[in-house]
Amino acid sequence: MNLFKKKNKALSEKLHNIETLRRKADHGDRLAQYEIAEHYSHAGDEKEAVRWYWRAAEQGHAGAQLALGDTYYLCGIGIGADMEEAAKWVAKAAKQGHATAQDVLGNYYNEGIGVCKDYVVAYAWALLASINGVSELKEELLPTLPAKEIGAGECILGTWYFNGDGVLKDLGEAVKWFRSAAEKGDSAAQSRLSHCYFNGIGTGKDDVQAYAWAKLASFNGDIHKDDDFTNKMDSESIATGEALLGMFFLDGTGVQRNYTEALKRFHAAAKKDHAGAKYNIGECF
Repeated sequence: MNLFKKKNKALSEKLHNIETLRRKADHGDRLAQYEIAEHYSHAGDEKEAVRWYWRAAEQGHAGAQLALGDTYYLCGIGIGADMEEAAKWVAKAAKQGHATAQDVLGNYYNEGIGVCKDYVVAYAWALLASINGVSELKEELLPTLPAKEIGAGECILGTWYFNGDGVLKDLGEAVKWFRSAAEKGDSAAQSRLSHCYFNGIGTGKDDVQAYAWAKLASFNGDIHKDDDFTNKMDSESIATGEALLGMFFLDGTGVQRNYTEALKRFHAAAKKDHAGAKYNIGECF
């Protein structure tokens, strides 16, 4: 077969494939709609591309939703610039687990594009995108954000995993991120971590950890009612929890280092005959 015939055959096959896609797209196949939109986009026919992106996006195709968001952002043919619409469509793709869309949405929050500027939410989306393989925004934000805002972003991510919001529900993963955020001083994460420990959600039941994190959350300003479950604990768990809380204050775990508060907690535990707390009091003096 000569070169001309080879090219002619390739063109014929391409046209056949496009016609096949077109028939599927006309019958509502969202993948075919997206692929034919991509074809028109690469061919430079943006108007036709947008039409097919729109149809696929409305049927929930994440790639098409991201492309449609980009079109609103870039003021594509047939669509005027509309940052709120751009953010809306990118968010739809992000919540379906599209890593690039998650990274883009994080940037929208970072820059205030179509949404209120929010560095914490921006970091949460950047973190989720990095877990899914796209880490550009996370690498940009990580050196610039204080630990408290990073912790708040991790708490949001933990909440998404806890509720299955935009990710597959994973209680173990939720606890992991609550713990990381709690250690950075986020009081909401400390409260949620305490709840998980007390009820054995995503981790083994641990009254000592539950008590210590609940009291630390309260110290840091969280308005939850820790008495709802700490009053149900036995004296030994409370004493060990006070000793652990003292170590948090001594080491600066989840709170600014505070020797006075550490001693106060060690004394509370020592009154309940906790040997480790008595030893720590001696070491502090």
